[in-house]
Amino acid sequence: MRAEKYFQQIESKLGVAFNDKAVLLHALTHRSFINEDRDWREFGHYDRMELLGDAVLELTLVEFLFRNRPDYTEGRITGLMSDLRSGKFFAEITAALGLMNYVRMGNGQREDVKRQTGYNKMAADVFEAVVGAIYLDQGMDAARTFFLPFAEHKLLEIEKQGTSDYKSQLQELSQAQRLGTPQYKLQCVDGPDNDRTYTVAVIIGGYFYAVGVAKSSKDAEKLAAKSALPLFKAFFEQDE
Repeated sequence: MRAEKYFQQIESKLGVAFNDKAVLLHALTHRSFINEDRDWREFGHYDRMELLGDAVLELTLVEFLFRNRPDYTEGRITGLMSDLRSGKFFAEITAALGLMNYVRMGNGQREDVKRQTGYNKMAADVFEAVVGAIYLDQGMDAARTFFLPFAEHKLLEIEKQGTSDYKSQLQELSQAQRLGTPQYKLQCVDGPDNDRTYTVAVIIGGYFYAVGVAKSSKDAEKLAAKSALPLFKAFFEQDE
């Protein structure tokens, strides 16, 4: 595909016209591409851009929830942040936009993607990198304008379904018992880079309650909170 058409198609999907196309290309380059084509080594891959995008998304979300949900507690906002920053949600947006079709990657990585090995993790990383690229090229307002429609739609969906927010429930109960905010500690990461499994423990008041195991640390935290909730409730109900 010619470069001009390549960028036109991506920008059309994103609804963003980049001033510096190299920034966008950087966000869509996987490290495996650099490993197989050394001529691009100085150009770099999207790992650092992904980190920047994650920070932009976090600030965008917490500011939006703070301004638009004034009646929500800290625990509720924290729980919603977990849902709205989940790898699963970001991967869904990437799939909806068809961005994986434009990611430059090595042949081995491309075969893994075809087999769906580590697909969701990579798709989520790509989305964060693209948000980072939008921020670098056009600033915070542009990044916010791009992402918030997706976040608002997801938020309304969560609120309409009344989805149980395990992390916020656990935090509210913990704070009610004056035990502070639950701490989530990463215990281990297993598997290759493209198919990792995360184990996270939840600790409240210095005591271990449960672990969660998932394909992202955020999802593992939610599973740990889900497992801890009935144990935490049972423990304090006995004391009442």
